[in-house]
Amino acid sequence: GTNEGVVSLQRNDDGSGWIGGTLAISDALMGDFEGSFEARYQDFEWAGQGSAKGVGNHAGKELTMDVRSFVPDVATCGPAPSGQGWIDGATWEVVVKTK
Repeated sequence: GTNEGVVSLQRNDDGSGWIGGTLAISDALMGDFEGSFEARYQDFEWAGQGSAKGVGNHAGKELTMDVRSFVPDVATCGPAPSGQGWIDGATWEVVVKTK
């Protein structure tokens, strides 16, 4: 599927920061959703949540997500941009419910 959104990101060298924004998801298996998410960067780890409502034929569905840190590697993420090492990463665990 596709995931589009507008994101604001702040990540500080002291291990703090924030990310948040809107999202629009279109996925053949999950459905179509619009919503928002937010996560804090504390002690060099991401933690946050998001939610989205089903749109169009998927109205009545609700998508929730948890944002959690993981340590990225080349096997999972591919080569880092510009030959730099990966710094950190976040995984999105998604649950879709039908009301």
